[in-house]
Amino acid sequence: MGATSLAMKSQQRSIFDAMPHIEYVAQQGEDIWEMTVNAGIEAMQSLDDRKWQVGDLALKIVNFYGGRAPRGSDLIGDYALAIHADPARVREYLTVARFWTPDHRDEMLALPTLTYTHLRDAMRFGDMASAKAFLYRCADACWTVLEARLRIAEALGKTPTKRKVMTASATLIQNAGKMHLFQVHQNPDEKWIQLEIGTTYQIAIYRMENN
Repeated sequence: MGATSLAMKSQQRSIFDAMPHIEYVAQQGEDIWEMTVNAGIEAMQSLDDRKWQVGDLALKIVNFYGGRAPRGSDLIGDYALAIHADPARVREYLTVARFWTPDHRDEMLALPTLTYTHLRDAMRFGDMASAKAFLYRCADACWTVLEARLRIAEALGKTPTKRKVMTASATLIQNAGKMHLFQVHQNPDEKWIQLEIGTTYQIAIYRMENN
């Protein structure tokens, strides 16, 4: 088994190993916020690592087979189906991995708070120098993905478009400083909408008063 596979399995074990301890602490009635946040950060980093890995593998496929593939064939689509992945996602990972070569990628990901999504969005600047300059500012200011996305739109003179997705009610179930955890209930009269993980949504919150 290769070093990469061993590292991924080690990450999975460390995340799963945290769950019994979190469950035990919760049963004792003690606060579990910090533990769940730390485990969540580790899980998200693992997800990011896999996106880079799939992107690098897809790039290998293109470089190796691209020149000899029959005209009109869909190498990445076939590869995505073979690994049971969404072809659109694999094409995205490929595009990001091709732009952010390992040397530039490692330099940026060594900075605090930066993630795969930060680097992907910074590609909108169109060149490496501008993208990296923005990401250094982003890391210094500790901008979230949403904050960075808004700054990119401002820098490029583009205002993000808004499209209503759903109407929902939400119950606040945990409050920790600026971090709020809601349980969201979609309006039962509307068609069911499946929200996409990794997509940014803007939420306006109104207090519902009983008359």
